[in-house]
Order: sequence, then C-alpha cells, then structure tokens
Amino acid sequence: MNMGERGAGHSQELITVKFVQGSKVSLREGKLVTLDGNKLKPFEVLAHYPGLQVERLFSRSEQKLHEERKEGEIRSGKELPDLDLYYRLRVPSGTSIVALIDDLNNLEIVEVAYPAPPPRTSPSHSEV
Repeated sequence: MNMGERGAGHSQELITVKFVQGSKVSLREGKLVTLDGNKLKPFEVLAHYPGLQVERLFSRSEQKLHEERKEGEIRSGKELPDLDLYYRLRVPSGTSIVALIDDLNNLEIVEVAYPAPPPRTSPSHSEV
C-alpha cells in the first residue's frame, strides 16, 4: 500500500493504536507503560518521534471500562475486547505518519495501528 492509498480519507495527524489483548498497556503521566512491567522496550520506538502525544481513545476511567467489559462478558458469554488497549497518537506536523504506523505495526505488542478516520461532523440544519 503506498502513502497516498494509506492516507486517503484519513487523518494525517491522528493514529489509532490497539494493543494486543492481555498486554496490560496503560497510560501513566502521558507515557505508555505495561502494568506488569515486562514489555517496556517496544515503547522505545516512540522516542524516535519527538512531540508525539498519547491519549486514551475512550474517556471513561480504566475501572469503568473494566466493569463494563466484565458485565458484557457475563451477559454475552463471550470474551470482549479490552477498550483500555485503544489509544490515539497525535502526530506533530512534519512527522511521517506512514513510517510511524509501520514502526508500530512491526511491534509484537501492537495488534494494529492505522490513521484515524476523520471526525464526523453533525449535519447542518439545512441538511436535516
């Protein structure tokens, strides 16, 4: 996939990252860490991208997401994804979003990284 295909219709400033189930990745003081402390080395790749900002994709607390997931698993009888493993990276201008996505997708701890879709806009009153 070439740069034009990958970026078409997607943000050039935001990346969505989903870490593998069970990786226990969390955001602490603006930095990604693993709660078991065993897999910190993969995050060293982020040091090659100064100015990168990391934020959780879902705003609810880790505890609330955990509770909701457990309730959903009990109701459905199925394992549900851990929403606390989804993050958004804000990429500073001048940074190659394609190179960063490739670097992230080459990490075993990353399930998938991709350019975030553009934000949805509300229809104007004339369109409703």
